[in-house]
Amino acid sequence: MKPSLLELDLDADALLIMQRPNLQQKDGTLNEIVFRVSAKHLSMASPVFHRLIKGDFRESKPNDQGLLELRTSDWNAQALLVLLDIIHGHHSHVSKELSQEIVAHVALIAGNYNCVDIVKVVYHGWEARFGNDWGRNDFESNWPDTNNQGLSHFGKTQQFQLFIAWTFQSELVFNNLAANAILTASGPIETYLPLPRRVTYNLDRWRLVLLEQLFDKLSALADSPGT
Repeated sequence: MKPSLLELDLDADALLIMQRPNLQQKDGTLNEIVFRVSAKHLSMASPVFHRLIKGDFRESKPNDQGLLELRTSDWNAQALLVLLDIIHGHHSHVSKELSQEIVAHVALIAGNYNCVDIVKVVYHGWEARFGNDWGRNDFESNWPDTNNQGLSHFGKTQQFQLFIAWTFQSELVFNNLAANAILTASGPIETYLPLPRRVTYNLDRWRLVLLEQLFDKLSALADSPGT
């Protein structure tokens, strides 16, 4: 059992210090959050952490107590804690009812540290609940129903969902969202989330192909006799 929220390992030999989290002091000044962690767990889960721990980097130096200090910044604090709980095997501490926004932040951090596979252990549980308990998170629309061929506008919510589905390789959901993007986007398909450029490029390419086919059909109808 963890003795405190920020202690991830009873025999912690490292500190993960997150600067500029999504939290602020009451006076508006930025603070930092310190997680007591196991360097071994981090190194085994993430090749990025492994390089930081084993290499001579400015972001990883031992302190006066002999604890290795690893520094990171700007992540969502709740999402980082979820990822660290998963890495340290505290699956029972991970909520099964996270909002899609927090799951997207977990995906963002896991992608940065190249440890998406370890998150998949719990991801499928989150995805299974999205359709049933969606009204309790902070998004208005539902997780895409892969059995329903209806379309919805491709907006900010769908950008989060597309990123989640891409990161965790949820193929049916991704294909559903990709079809929505191609058929309903009013312009170039863009997202502020780090989807690979080839993904948005291919979606835009198919959108333009379909538009060209539509214009060709309309032109053919206009030129046909009797119209």
